[in-house]
Amino acid sequence: MGFSDFFSNDFETSNNHSNNRLKTRHYRGEYNKVKAAVIVACGVLNLEVQEVNEEYHEIRCDNRKQEMIIDIFSNSYFDQAVDVKVNTRYLLPCGRGIKLIEEFYSLLDKALVKLD
Repeated sequence: MGFSDFFSNDFETSNNHSNNRLKTRHYRGEYNKVKAAVIVACGVLNLEVQEVNEEYHEIRCDNRKQEMIIDIFSNSYFDQAVDVKVNTRYLLPCGRGIKLIEEFYSLLDKALVKLD
C-alpha cells in the first residue's frame, strides 16, 4: 500500500492494476451462483444490498461509512470475473477500502472456485 492509498477513500479493482491486491478475480460458476455468493459476502461484511441490476450485472451495497459496487462479467458460461469499486466516508481512511476489498475477496475465495 502506497502512502497516498493511506489517505484515499476510493479504490477500484481492474485486470491490469499495479497493486496485486486490487486485481480482478475470476471464479468458476454460473452467473446466478456467483451473484448469490456476492450477496452473502456483503451480508457477512455488514453491508446492506441496496440494488441488484440484472441488466448490467451490478450489485450495490452500503452501510453508514462504506459503499461497494460489484460488477460481475461473464467471460464464458462458467467463468465469471468480479470487479469491485469501494467508496469510504472517513476523514482519515487508513486504507480501509483496500482492507474491505481483501475481506470481500477472501469470502468469495472460500465460497467459490477461484480461477488463476
